[in-house]
Amino acid sequence: MTAVQFLYLNEAANLRTINHFWLHCDNNWIRERSDPATLEPVDLDNIPCLGSILADDMGLGKTLTTLALILKTSHQARDFGDSPSPFENTSRCGATLVICPKATLTNWEHEITTHFAKNSIPYLIFYGRGRDRILKETLKSSMVVLTSYDLIGTSGNPLHTNQNTIELLNMEWYRIVLDEAQ
Repeated sequence: MTAVQFLYLNEAANLRTINHFWLHCDNNWIRERSDPATLEPVDLDNIPCLGSILADDMGLGKTLTTLALILKTSHQARDFGDSPSPFENTSRCGATLVICPKATLTNWEHEITTHFAKNSIPYLIFYGRGRDRILKETLKSSMVVLTSYDLIGTSGNPLHTNQNTIELLNMEWYRIVLDEAQ
């Protein structure tokens, strides 16, 4: 199984079990969770297991693998963005929001422009001075929106002046990638 297949399978909405990349698994502790309010066991068979953690060493292609997955699921992402949100006063966005350290924003841009045909992955960098001129429709028309932990981390702080721009990101995203999360 390739890394893209692994990520794709773990995002499948009908998946009811944890899909392991390796054959040998002793992760029974995952199934032994309990409801924090009642201490009753949680029936994990009825909870969809969505998402993945891709944790390889540096230089093994995590960014490129993620971009390949984004391109592979572009039709599902567009359908998601066109469908109504079940949450009140919330819009949906079919893009993938990538939150990464400020220093790696250019790395994501470089991987997109180097390895993919021009305009095959429309992207937007939501950082810096020009972000106050970005419209929500522009975000929604992108396939990838890149931003930084610094920008996200200042949201909600009245001392920072970026509150009006950070509100643009307040949507239901098709996918959120936390790059180099610690």
